Amino acid sequence: MANCRGCGTNPRAGREEARREAADREHRAQQDWLREFFAEQERRVAETDPQALEMARQRVRDLARMGREKGGNSRRRQGR
Repeated sequence: MANCRGCGTNPRAGREEARREAADREHRAQQDWLREFFAEQERRVAETDPQALEMARQRVRDLARMGREKGGNSRRRQGR
């Protein structure tokens, strides 16, 4: 049967769903790899230069605070 008239599914929809699921799995795998990579980099820096690591963390905190204080890129503040 090429198409189910009861629920509207067809082979093309099934293939598209499978393709999306595969792409989603690949994306999650890449994100996991990146998290592990950055965690390893942070561990190495912490072992070699803990002061540099703390300075980088403080810089990130400062940048985040500046972004919150300025309101970010919100269009509502511009009156649009």
